[in-house]
Amino acid sequence: MFEKYNTMNQEQLKDSLKELEIKYSHLKKREKSIEKQLRKNLYWWFILPLFGFFIFNSIVIKRKENTPLGDELFSVKSNMGFIELELKFIKSKII
Repeated sequence: MFEKYNTMNQEQLKDSLKELEIKYSHLKKREKSIEKQLRKNLYWWFILPLFGFFIFNSIVIKRKENTPLGDELFSVKSNMGFIELELKFIKSKII
């Protein structure tokens, strides 16, 4: 899966680690912005203590499942998972 890292020396591994960490931080920022867009204007439901919380959660879940933002969030999170795997593999090769 990550065969390209088997032939790299320590410095190349460290460089690729830095690049992946930068990509990961950009994806993290993108994830936060998508989450903000999904939860936009829903905080008014917290005026109703318990009932409002359930409505808030149900609307957020529907937005994640049925909107293009939800699809984009899914792809961002899957890319983040793949990059996390790559980071762990590189860190194990450096040590």
